Amino acid sequence: MSLMDIIGKRRIFFVTGKGGTGKSTYTVAIGRLASEHYKTLVLDFDNKRSTLREILRASSLSAEPQRVGENLYFSHIEPDEALRYYLKDFIRSDFLINISLNLKPLKSFYNALPSAKEMLVCYFLLHLVKDFDFEKIFIDMPASGHAELFFKIPIAAKGIFNKGPVIAIVNEMNKHLYSRDRSCVIQIALPDEVVISETMEFYERFKAIEYIDVQAIVVNKRYRIANTGGICEGLEKEEELIRLYNYYARKSQEEGDLVSDLRKRTGVSIFEVPFFPVRAPVDNIVSFLKDL
Repeated sequence: MSLMDIIGKRRIFFVTGKGGTGKSTYTVAIGRLASEHYKTLVLDFDNKRSTLREILRASSLSAEPQRVGENLYFSHIEPDEALRYYLKDFIRSDFLINISLNLKPLKSFYNALPSAKEMLVCYFLLHLVKDFDFEKIFIDMPASGHAELFFKIPIAAKGIFNKGPVIAIVNEMNKHLYSRDRSCVIQIALPDEVVISETMEFYERFKAIEYIDVQAIVVNKRYRIANTGGICEGLEKEEELIRLYNYYARKSQEEGDLVSDLRKRTGVSIFEVPFFPVRAPVDNIVSFLKDL
């Protein structure tokens, strides 16, 4: 199954992986690929900075979607802004909302309540999913462990509450966000033994959540050295060159074994993207992804 086949089958894509694997870059790259055929939104919710904004050169950090390209939009959700949006459903006065947001007891409760920020972010995500006509939505999730916390919010909430506004939100999340016919996970990995091991661990943990579906794994920065026969013959004086070639040939084989094992153990579509000697523009990655 090609990457575009996977994109065509779902509306919402949660992109996650170990920190430093290229999650944000590939959220944008896959989003741009999708935008060639669909009205697409890419978003993140890091309240300190936005790598997506830097890559997309968005004019501002705004929760409401802003156009950043042909058929492509960007949204940045901060938990405090999500709280403001939540309060708007119950308090019609902006003046009273501003007063509420500055109340220390509310902030203390909000910061102390487990998963409160994640729940509010999901509440705003529901707004984007339900109230806008985006055909494809790509979400730059936190690293795998924190992403798992987001995925398990419905399970945790139903273990605490029987009814009320929290359960109402959870039911909406199960209907519009976490549904195997509407959404899926794309994991981003590196061809490194530790990263592949963690990717496999979280694949199993995500798979154990009945409403979460991992559809693809992108292995970033993959060395590929072909069998070149006698390419090094006659280069006896170039010992450093030969050592360098042999190093990368071994590295290529080791990475190939890791990826082969990952493919065998997961059974999902795995897309290998080569290592670029210099930082590749996202457009170059998009061009490569078109052939996957």
